Amino acid sequence: MPDNKNNAAQYMHVITIQKKTKIKDPRTGEITYDWINHLTDIRANVHFLSASERIAASAMQTKITARIQIRYRTDDIDSSMRIVHKNKYYDIHGVIPDNENGMKWLTMPVSEGVISE
Repeated sequence: MPDNKNNAAQYMHVITIQKKTKIKDPRTGEITYDWINHLTDIRANVHFLSASERIAASAMQTKITARIQIRYRTDDIDSSMRIVHKNKYYDIHGVIPDNENGMKWLTMPVSEGVISE
């Protein structure tokens, strides 16, 4: 990940964060779940793991394939949500604040295609 987290050029990707929402069919009363956009057009830095990082992650039995970093925001983002980037879905494994004061950026370890329903 880049060292200068305040540089706008570091956030050159655009992501959408979705959350799973309960939907009730007005005709039948049936409850279903669907993904809806929670946050859209979020500037982000998407860093795919190198081969050695993937091997290390595999040894720790995690399926992390990338880290996605965004500027700090107060919106609720949690591991029940997913990220859409370039028409691919990424399961969020956690939301980690920065080490400086916890209010500069958030890093989300993600895995591709785990949550797709």
